[in-house]
Amino acid sequence: MKSMKTKDVPVMIMLLSGFICSTVCILNNYELFDMLRALIIVLVLFYIIGLVAKRVLNKFFSENINQSLEEQLNDEEMEGIKDLEEVDGVETKAERPQDSQENESDDNENE
Repeated sequence: MKSMKTKDVPVMIMLLSGFICSTVCILNNYELFDMLRALIIVLVLFYIIGLVAKRVLNKFFSENINQSLEEQLNDEEMEGIKDLEEVDGVETKAERPQDSQENESDDNENE
C-alpha cells in the first residue's frame, strides 16, 4: 500500500525528461542517430533517478505513517489513563466514607 502512492514516480520523471530532451534536440536540429542516443541515455539516467526518488519518498511516507500511528497510540493511551484516573478517583471517593465508617465501628467495638 505504501508503494501505491509513489508507484508512477520513476515513469513520470523519465517521460518528462524524455520530452524535454526530445524538444531540445529537435529545436537544435540534432541528427536522428544523435538524438536517439541522447534520448536513450537521458531516459535510462532519469529512470534510475526516479527509482531513487521513489525509494526516498516511500521511506519518508513510512516514517510519517509510523510517527502518526505512535502519536495516535500515545493519545489513546493518555485518554485511557485519564479515564482510569477518573474511575479510580470516583471509586476512592466512594470507598473513603465507607472505610471511615468501618474504622469508627471497629473503634467503638474495641472500647
